[in-house]
This record gives sequence, C-alpha cells and structure tokens, in this order.
Amino acid sequence: MEGHLSGEVTKLLRALADGRAGAQDQLLQLVYDEVRRIASSKINLHARNGNFSPTELVHEAYLRLFGRGSPPDWCNHKHFYSTFAIVMRNVLIDHFRRESAKGCGGGRGGAGMIPLSDQMSVGADSRDNMHHAAGIDAAEIMDPAQAIAIDEALTKLEAARPQAAEVFQLEHYAGLTHEQTSRALGISMATVRRLWAFALGFLTDELAEMRKSK
Repeated sequence: MEGHLSGEVTKLLRALADGRAGAQDQLLQLVYDEVRRIASSKINLHARNGNFSPTELVHEAYLRLFGRGSPPDWCNHKHFYSTFAIVMRNVLIDHFRRESAKGCGGGRGGAGMIPLSDQMSVGADSRDNMHHAAGIDAAEIMDPAQAIAIDEALTKLEAARPQAAEVFQLEHYAGLTHEQTSRALGISMATVRRLWAFALGFLTDELAEMRKSK
C-alpha cells in the first residue's frame, strides 16, 4: 500500500510539472495525512518554543511551496516530502526570529552553542540512519537562538555553494541518506559526499566564528 501511495504521489508530481488542471489539489489530498504527521513531529520537537498546531504549520508550509509562483521541480515523492519538511522547519525558524525580536527569546547563539561537529554524533560517513538529523534538531530544541545561528550560517553556505546547502538540508533536516540524496538530486554518490563534507566544514567554521564574536 505504501509503495502504491508513493507511486501515485510521484505521478501527481509529474502531472503538476506538466501543468495538469487539478493536480495540485489532488496532491494535497493524497499527501495531507503524511505531511500533517511530519508537522506534528516538528512541533513536538519544538513544543517548548512554538505555538503552531500541525494544521497551521502544514498550511503555512503549503502556501510557501505553492503560493509564490511555480512550485519546485520535484524528482519523486521522497524529494517532495523532504522539501515539505525543510519548509516546515523554516516556518518554525521564522517564528523563533519573531519571538527573538520581541524579546521572547535569545539572540544569536553565544558561548553555550554546541559545535556542529559535536551535534553530528553519527558522523559524516554513516548516512544510512534515517534519523541522523536528530543531532542538530535536539540542539535547536534546547536553544532557539542556536537554531537561528545555524540558519544564518546556512544562508551564507547557500550563497557560496548552493548545491552543498541543498545536500545539507536534505540530509540533515529531512533525513535523507547519501544514496537517497543522490537519487533525489540526480547527482553521483561521490558528488554528494564531497558536497556534504564541504557543507559540514563550512558551517562548522561559520559557527565557530559566531562564538568568537560573542
């Protein structure tokens, strides 16, 4: 049943890319339960710092994906769910920023920031664990300011090496393995490994600089 559902999602993504009328509504109806489950997981992780309901988070992410021009060109169902998960995380990051600006939370991460490499407890060579993103997510729950700091570093990475940033987000925040990222982006495993290593080094250095500036 799950494989059938995945196949139907992929077919609708292709129909959406082809501009077929009604494909977007059909897609949302088909994936709603799964993306709401992802939203519930995100909210549970960040419950101490957010006040979204799963439904609100899904709708906000949906508007960001589909309400601003043409949607992304998704390769398959896994790429779609991963992108949705990343967008939901970004919605929560924006919430942290607003709360910080109102004085409800900390600013950028300071002396207490956990080095990115320490959060990556499974290591860069072990990508088969679908939950390897939990290291950073756990740190972000503890300190929303650190979530903002990581996001700032990621923005710099996107400017310097966009594909490395995409690999990092798919693996770190959406839980894809190297192999799944390779298929989703249509690049070789060797390229994924190089981009992953570059992203990890870049972000680690950026966060170290942030700590020095405090």
